[in-house]
Amino acid sequence: SFGVVKIGLEVIPTKDEIHQVSIFDIAPNPANEVVNIFFGDISGSADLVLSNAIGEIILTERISVSSNSQHKINTAGLSQGIYTLTITNDGNIANKRVIIQH
Repeated sequence: SFGVVKIGLEVIPTKDEIHQVSIFDIAPNPANEVVNIFFGDISGSADLVLSNAIGEIILTERISVSSNSQHKINTAGLSQGIYTLTITNDGNIANKRVIIQH
């Protein structure tokens, strides 16, 4: 007969995982003319960077955010495609994919 060996594992996040927190959400996605950014429990200044699929920076903006605030980005003038929105706040970095469809 075979015995059962139980092994306890503790998941310890790496430094990258600790900093990949969900500090914002976006809607609608896919977007047409505007992307709404909904911030979670963060405050202070935040740096927004929107880059295209090949890494070119399309938009940079520094905004002031408070907990559960909202910000809009006008996407009407952007070409259709996949973009990455990166937001940095107080050492936290978060990325989300944004799809633009007109």
